Amino acid sequence: MFYSDEQLILTCTPLLRIVSLGFAFGCMNYLMSSYFQAVHKGVTSLIISILRQLLFLIPITILLCHFFQEPGVYIAIFISEVLTLGIVAILFLKHSKKD
Repeated sequence: MFYSDEQLILTCTPLLRIVSLGFAFGCMNYLMSSYFQAVHKGVTSLIISILRQLLFLIPITILLCHFFQEPGVYIAIFISEVLTLGIVAILFLKHSKKD
């Protein structure tokens, strides 16, 4: 371990688990954003980025911080990524049906 402070470990371990789940969904979002850029759908790629970073993340963070304080930030990252992936799936299905 890098730290021996037991309180720090107890506090951070559940938060890191939540963030790690969010990263799994975030990787898919990033991959799909890159895919849309590669197939010359730059606007769709931009929409994905805006959804992730602005439209979902900021309001959810503000809301959850009000109720859960610091853990709300980490939960908001996870929720934002999951919601974005839902929209990405819809966009991808619409794009793949056109081809």
